[in-house]
Amino acid sequence: MSRSTRRAAGGRLGTPVLAVMAVLCIGTVLLAGWGALRWTLIPERLEGTVALSSPSKDGRPWHELVLEGGAIRTIDTELLDRMGTNAEIHGQEIRKDAWSRTLVLGDRTLDLSPSPQFWRATAMITGLVVVAAVRFVLRFRSSRLPEPGSGDEGSDQRTKRSGDGGVSPEPA
Repeated sequence: MSRSTRRAAGGRLGTPVLAVMAVLCIGTVLLAGWGALRWTLIPERLEGTVALSSPSKDGRPWHELVLEGGAIRTIDTELLDRMGTNAEIHGQEIRKDAWSRTLVLGDRTLDLSPSPQFWRATAMITGLVVVAAVRFVLRFRSSRLPEPGSGDEGSDQRTKRSGDGGVSPEPA
């Protein structure tokens, strides 16, 4: 029996399980953070003319920025407030390179930074992932612990297969 299998059987998570869980947790936070960062337009490349902006169907903190040609970007309200009203930005040229923190709108240049909405969303997702990971670890550990009174409390017993398909304790 391998070392990690014995650990898992003894109630501790094995290294492979922890590694997979860590990768999934980090990946989830990074993916959610990237999605939230798109509201600030930082990872986006834009080139075109602003057709209009309107409140988003996704909720109050967001607006849709519509470019001529039909491209739509969901942006947070804080960025739209800095850009200007619909009447001010309509017909303005907009340019921005991917991952640049500078947006050119007409004759103005706006500095882009992660907004409070980005930080709130990222913190919320991180908190949910941490809670889910802790619950998983606790549930996994409690499902692997021997039942009280089962006679299996002598945690250093190895098991072997008996002829009838069952598992019987083997002294260490």
